[in-house]
Formats: sequence, structure tokens, C-alpha cells
Amino acid sequence: MACFKLPTSLCHELESMICRFFWGKRGDNRKIHWVKWLELCKSKTQGGIGFKDLSLFNDALLAKQTWRLLHDKSSLFYLVFNAKFFPDTSIIEAKIPANSSYAWKSIMKGRDVVKRGANGG
Repeated sequence: MACFKLPTSLCHELESMICRFFWGKRGDNRKIHWVKWLELCKSKTQGGIGFKDLSLFNDALLAKQTWRLLHDKSSLFYLVFNAKFFPDTSIIEAKIPANSSYAWKSIMKGRDVVKRGANGG
């Protein structure tokens, strides 16, 4: 989840499994949902349970990888990706070659999250 962009459909399927586990189900009878899913996703300090929106969490983990590429220039992770994908530029200006790996394309999704945060929106 920290290295690859998960399909949105997979994230929704995992969240619905969490919902079914949390609210339970017996045969054809479903339990009453006393609280909205969005309320349960709030942090514990805000009155929720702290469940994660998996799609947003996946984006945040990918953004963390981009952040590491921006700031930890001595790591093996940086050295390998720099040599392969952006030897003459920074991660922010890096291109996505047609033959690039799914891992690189996923990190570029994280770069978009970092760019949106840097631009204030």
C-alpha cells in the first residue's frame, strides 16, 4: 500500500469488508447502522473510531515516498530511482516514461498529492 497505487474499487471493497465486520450480519438480517461511516472515520479525539479512508491513506503513503525522494538524497531508494527516472532533474519535474514501472507511476501519483499540498489545495 505504501509503494503502489491501489485501485479505488479495491479500496471500496476493503472498506465494505470492514463495515460488514464492524456492523455485523446474521444470515439475511443486518444490524442497524447507528452512525455514518464518515463519522467512524474521524479520529478518536474527534469522536470517531479512527477508521481510514483507504484511498486517501494510500495517496498519503505514496506522497511520503515522494517526500523521501525529495529530502533523503543519501538513501539507496533515492539513488536507484534518481539514476533510473530523474538523473538530470528533481522528482518534481520528473517525467513518466511509457515503459516505466508501476511503482514509479504510483510514486508519481504521490508527487501529485505533494504538489497539491504545496499549492495549498
